[in-house]
Amino acid sequence: GGRQELVSEFVLSLTPLRPGNLELPPPKVTGTRPGAYGGSERYTATAAGPIRLTVRPAMASVQPWLPLHSLTLNGSIDRPERLAPGQPVTLIIEIGAEGGRPSQLPNLEEQLVSPDFRIYREQTLNDGGLSKDGRHLTAKRSEYYTLVPQSGGTLRLPEITVPWWNLETNTRQVASLPIRTLSIQGPGGAAGL
Repeated sequence: GGRQELVSEFVLSLTPLRPGNLELPPPKVTGTRPGAYGGSERYTATAAGPIRLTVRPAMASVQPWLPLHSLTLNGSIDRPERLAPGQPVTLIIEIGAEGGRPSQLPNLEEQLVSPDFRIYREQTLNDGGLSKDGRHLTAKRSEYYTLVPQSGGTLRLPEITVPWWNLETNTRQVASLPIRTLSIQGPGGAAGL
């Protein structure tokens, strides 16, 4: 009928602090809009009713508690053709998740500790948003490390694991990156990966 409407969508992230039945008051938005005769007028819009949530308790047997809809774990090594002791390589580990925020994703540095190389954290990049369907938060955490081999030979990068709770199947799952080996030139070693 020639009428114009302005639609605003607000996405809020709530973190329940206790299990049980929770009731949130009806969402309420206030603002200003152009008035009929110039100027502006204030308005208030309130939802028809409260928001009711049932929050299940965390599983005590799953530590750390990381409830998500999905989780992926990827890693890559940027290295030259021939690697020698003391020559740095860059390790990039990416964690992607649906159903959480970047701040919820774990730091993986402790899992990289090895007597075969020194490890230096370079940077961590976090990115978050909404899934394509707008129903879930998405999170991505990229951790960059410099690894410096201490001797020649075959060096092992430890397996990286991230336990998490799958909200779709109500099961505990573990995402993992397998053990990788680096062959370092030098006493007892050969070139290559």
